[in-house]
Amino acid sequence: MSVHPFDLLIFLFFCAFGWALLQLWERHYQNERQQIREHLTAMLDLAQPADDDSEGKPDLQAVFQHQQMEHGRVRQWFDAWRKRLLTVTQGRERLYFIVSALLSVLVAGFLLWAWPGGHVVRILLLLATPPVVLTLGYRIVAMRFRKRFLAQFPNALDLIIRAVRAGVPASHAIAVAGQEFAEPLRTQFSTMGDGLQLGIDLGDVLKDADRRIDLPEFSFFCVCLLLQRETGGPLTETLENLAQIIRSRSEMALKARALTAEVRAASKVMALIPPFVAGVLWMLNPDYIAPLFNTPAGLTVLKLAIGLVAIGLGLIWQMSNMRS
Repeated sequence: MSVHPFDLLIFLFFCAFGWALLQLWERHYQNERQQIREHLTAMLDLAQPADDDSEGKPDLQAVFQHQQMEHGRVRQWFDAWRKRLLTVTQGRERLYFIVSALLSVLVAGFLLWAWPGGHVVRILLLLATPPVVLTLGYRIVAMRFRKRFLAQFPNALDLIIRAVRAGVPASHAIAVAGQEFAEPLRTQFSTMGDGLQLGIDLGDVLKDADRRIDLPEFSFFCVCLLLQRETGGPLTETLENLAQIIRSRSEMALKARALTAEVRAASKVMALIPPFVAGVLWMLNPDYIAPLFNTPAGLTVLKLAIGLVAIGLGLIWQMSNMRS
């Protein structure tokens, strides 16, 4: 079945509309960041240092809370989602959108070719393809971020534990951890360290970081720091237990991945066998395999086979990639 020009035009229009909307949001945030920078510069009076007068000291916390107070719930949700996206993509959100757009075009082209329905159903499938691809891509990059973050997080906890035992405040140890480790932990801990140096409350810094990182292990770390600040207690022992739990869960995940390695390899080989056999038959005897491509029954079988193989690979990937 050929692709209808009307369906293709509708899909390209919505792709262009989404890209334009993304550019407008990005320009809006660039202007907003510039306004915040100018506001901070004016309040801190960087050009002319003020006298050491505690009464004239600017309220830095009010600067960062001002933007959240003036927006509604939808805007706050979008801001939180955007911060989370910037975190998991590690500043490469443009690459994420470009790859997602290319995959959306490929998936939409396959759906137009494989789906025998009318124009209304095909247009609905085209409209649903980009959000689904964006969601799946977000889950993949979030999973990769989680694995990379948790691979370094126990070592960062060990550094904080040693620093606290040596008498260094935990807030200073967080800033040091941001300098000693690689991405993605470096950026997150450096951001927290910068906020603490600016005078922002520890609770607000940890709350903002928890929303960005969105990991149960990091949430437990934030709770430990806040409880220790409020009530006191053995912080080092709690962090040691947390580091040990994370390492144990990582070891269990590696064992599970090793046990499922044979199944995952077999599934990939099984998925490659049909196109390999089809290519060999096409080179040896094209007339034998031609009905699969130029007859209605053959096209139906081909579409069904591709769909079933894709569903099977997706299920195997979902079962083998268990959360650690």
